[in-house]
Amino acid sequence: NNVIYKRSVVKLETLKHKPYMKLKGKMKENNIIANDLAHLLNISSTAVLQKINGQSDFFLSEATKIVNEYNWKYEIFLN
Repeated sequence: NNVIYKRSVVKLETLKHKPYMKLKGKMKENNIIANDLAHLLNISSTAVLQKINGQSDFFLSEATKIVNEYNWKYEIFLN
């Protein structure tokens, strides 16, 4: 099984979870890019993209920083 995401194919077996579509939507809605979250979390933009796209997980502390910084609700991390 494969998933096509932004013109690249990702094997479902490599995903830890489904991509965070609500988070992606909020980011787009607020003109926030992965680099903005990377700066906030003090990690690389590649690491942020891997977390958003389901290849790794956000730590609770990272989710809390995002929620607090942008005044969002934790439900953006629920699929």
